[in-house]
Amino acid sequence: MEIKKPKEILDILNKQSELLIFVLRSHLIIEYFLEKIINQKTSIKLKGKETFYTKILVIEAINLIPEEIIKAIKELNTLRNKIGHELDYEIKEKDTLRLIEYVNRFSTYKEINTSKNLQKILIYLMGFLNGYLYKIQNN
Repeated sequence: MEIKKPKEILDILNKQSELLIFVLRSHLIIEYFLEKIINQKTSIKLKGKETFYTKILVIEAINLIPEEIIKAIKELNTLRNKIGHELDYEIKEKDTLRLIEYVNRFSTYKEINTSKNLQKILIYLMGFLNGYLYKIQNN
């Protein structure tokens, strides 16, 4: 997309959906949990410059979180990158299918089976990480 007029900037900003914002904020919250888990379970000192993907790789390397959750978080990161790097990006059902698949392999909560439930999937992931963090902080 090419922006030629100031009005086009407003059009892009006004077009932002609540779902896009929810995905972006969920990504930030999940990154927060990943950082906390790394700080609690490793001797690695994060400097604040590490990418989200690097944090995922650290979590994956220490093998503390189920593989399907890691895969779901990677899919979320892919979706976030599409949203973050394409001005007029709109979430499509195909963007969420693998995310749904990974969560459903791990979860018994089968209500999250369509892209219409993307928010529920993200809430599930955030809840899982929050619960895991609580567990390691209190043991």
